[in-house]
Amino acid sequence: MNGLLDLFPLALFFVLFWKSRYVAFNTEYLSLQTSKSLKAWCCLVIVMRHLFPRIPGGFLCSGFLNVGYLAVTVFFFFSAFGVTKKHRTDIGYAHHFLLRRLPTLFVPYLVASAAWVAVQIGCGEPWSFWKIFFPWQNGHAGLPYSWYIFAVSLFYVAFWVLMKCFGKNWKAMLVGISIYWILYVCFCSVLDYSWVWIISSGALLWGMVCAYKEQSLTRFLQAHIKYLLPVLLAGLQLLLWQGFIQLFITHSRIFCMIVSSVTVVTVLLFSAQYSVGNKILAFLSNIYLEIYLVHGIFIETLLPGRPLNIISNPFMLSLVCLAGSIGGGYLLHRLCQKPLQVYQRWLEQH
Repeated sequence: MNGLLDLFPLALFFVLFWKSRYVAFNTEYLSLQTSKSLKAWCCLVIVMRHLFPRIPGGFLCSGFLNVGYLAVTVFFFFSAFGVTKKHRTDIGYAHHFLLRRLPTLFVPYLVASAAWVAVQIGCGEPWSFWKIFFPWQNGHAGLPYSWYIFAVSLFYVAFWVLMKCFGKNWKAMLVGISIYWILYVCFCSVLDYSWVWIISSGALLWGMVCAYKEQSLTRFLQAHIKYLLPVLLAGLQLLLWQGFIQLFITHSRIFCMIVSSVTVVTVLLFSAQYSVGNKILAFLSNIYLEIYLVHGIFIETLLPGRPLNIISNPFMLSLVCLAGSIGGGYLLHRLCQKPLQVYQRWLEQH
């Protein structure tokens, strides 16, 4: 019966490749829509990574055990690329930067956290106000698996400070963000945070570099993509195979950072060679953050050993968790959409 769970990874790849087109070169490989589609797909990878280690499944499901951080790497890369490109091209981008960016993260985070607290109270589980707002002591946010919200928020604060200090001086911006990243790694290491806080964050530097050198990067990829993509795909597969062994033995952070960097380059080459997009990804691209925020509620409530574990069939349990995460993400998006739109319009007038 558990072999049926392999249908979920197969469906995941169907979502990515359905109506995707092989092209000589996709000039929109770094566009907002492409990045949102890829982040939506990576969000589903993250959900499955947290789901299937807890529900033993088939051969394909086991592959999600150590690739969740690679999906977060893509999140970090496109987050850094997006804000850097806007700063490079938009004269007034620094104005109200934090007031624009942080509410889009923390309004849905707080609503999802309220739902999580309600579930915990209803199940008689302990909960902590301080962990929801201040997860700095041990790196575990009150809302399950939501650490990315805090990590990317720290980056936004650092990016805003650097914009105020250096303006459009991209070299100073890169030096500054490199120093920030080193301090961030030291901070996470000293407080003994989970290694996932660290190994994906290097993609922030990659994102900024690609934004500043986008034209040069595009010219290089146009000239060499036919040779680079097969080599990178083969190299990534080899690194992942070695990475599984390495992770089980030593949890080497440096090795994982190398795999993360290769992943970023591979994703760039893939998006430049394939035009990705379909109705499913278009729908998910608007709610991927909300799916990310709520998926932990379903996993930590419904899986074996949890308070509301009433479904014994692994396939049906996985289906309920995945469908609940997408449906819950859509509901969270609709709840927050109007207030955030009103707030953004008010902000534009001030």
